[in-house]
Amino acid sequence: TNSGIIELSYNEGYITSSCCSDEHCVGGIAGENLGGTIRNCYNTGTVVTIPNENRGQPNPGTAYGGITGVIDRAVTVENCYNTGTAGYGLFGNVGTATGMSVVNSYYLDTAASSAYPKAPETVENSGAKTAAEMGSEEFAALLGEAYQTSCPAPVFTWQNVVEHNFTDGACANCGAKAASAAPEKGD
Repeated sequence: TNSGIIELSYNEGYITSSCCSDEHCVGGIAGENLGGTIRNCYNTGTVVTIPNENRGQPNPGTAYGGITGVIDRAVTVENCYNTGTAGYGLFGNVGTATGMSVVNSYYLDTAASSAYPKAPETVENSGAKTAAEMGSEEFAALLGEAYQTSCPAPVFTWQNVVEHNFTDGACANCGAKAASAAPEKGD
């Protein structure tokens, strides 16, 4: 449970929870964000709930999301992204408290069917992106100074970059367009 600040953190691992109720929340960065801030974070790992032999199948409403399982209270989530498969792209459950703000946070359009089950109070510049968009220089710049372009998605400035494999103006791995692609003759 986060009620402070999580910043410049990432997860690349496979996260599982054997739960059956909304009381068990799991996310790529935090299980619960209750009055805290998650800033400049990303998840590329898969987040799932699995059956528990003592408690049966997971509840379809179980809170599991790419960034956090649940957000509630005066929460801020900004400059984050998720490319890992999860129940919801960003948050598994959104509480009813006021003061929740999600700014400049995104998820891979194939990782989940939606960002969250219901929208928080304030949502600005957030939502689904394609793999090509996430691999672009523009996406890294959109996330801010903490990030740099990498393939298939941005990494922090202190992390090693994976170079794009550009062929015919697009990356063969993620689909990102070459930033300085010259126009074809005759265009």
